[in-house]
Amino acid sequence: MKINIQHNHFQLACSGVSYWEEQKTLLVADVHLGKISHFRKYGSAVPQTAVQTNFDRLDQAVVQFQPLKIIFLGDLFHSALNAEWNLFENWFQNQKAEVILIAGNHDIIAPWHYEKLGVKVFQELQIV
Repeated sequence: MKINIQHNHFQLACSGVSYWEEQKTLLVADVHLGKISHFRKYGSAVPQTAVQTNFDRLDQAVVQFQPLKIIFLGDLFHSALNAEWNLFENWFQNQKAEVILIAGNHDIIAPWHYEKLGVKVFQELQIV
């Protein structure tokens, strides 16, 4: 599905991401990496394979849209450093696009962890 907002064109994907055509930017919100492991730790019946599904969906969106930038719109991680950080590092190493995080209320991992990888972290970002 495509939508237009003030002369900007966005493609909305079934996976939940949006692609901003003019900026060649993939917009991704509320991934909450680590949430599945957190729920499993406390007895929720969530399959372990669901962890990899997050990364598979991100990979599919990157292949589909070939973005120059990937902007995570807050809550990339559910809480503090967790086992999924290593998976994120591996995923990040395979990205050609610039990766940006606009920190959300769940993003409590110290910014230097992201910066060490090459992920730019902002409290807010205005693109004109």
